[in-house]
Amino acid sequence: MACGLPTFATAHGGPAEIIRHRRNGFHIDPFHGAAAAEAMADFFEKAAADGGVWDAISAAAVERVETRFRWPIYAKRLANLCSTYTFWRHVTGLERREAKRYLEVSSAGPLIDQSKQKIKNEPTNQPPNHQPLPIKQLRRRSTFSCSAASLRR
Repeated sequence: MACGLPTFATAHGGPAEIIRHRRNGFHIDPFHGAAAAEAMADFFEKAAADGGVWDAISAAAVERVETRFRWPIYAKRLANLCSTYTFWRHVTGLERREAKRYLEVSSAGPLIDQSKQKIKNEPTNQPPNHQPLPIKQLRRRSTFSCSAASLRR
């Protein structure tokens, strides 16, 4: 369409939005090949008889692309959409609600500390003379080495 060639496309998805049937292009049904071939043949016969038919479709197609589907137009629409979203996010407090939820979840810290304190104060099944290992010894016992040779076994 941008090049001025008559366009034949399905009436589904994007082409339905872009093409105005018989004004700047043609909608065809891909499931009815005979009807599609007839529409194309009809257009080409009319264009061969009168060059103005081709020129009218061509000019309308170029005009449609130039006024509706150029990158500067899409960039402007996107900028408007972003500014609208930013405005509504500010007005409705979307981020504030999310931050509040995060703080509510992260404020579970004091509850975790209380749980740890309860666990410390509860009696255990350990013998009375049991001494827990220092953290350094626990770390040494929990480390292991892994070599390529041991992985191959």
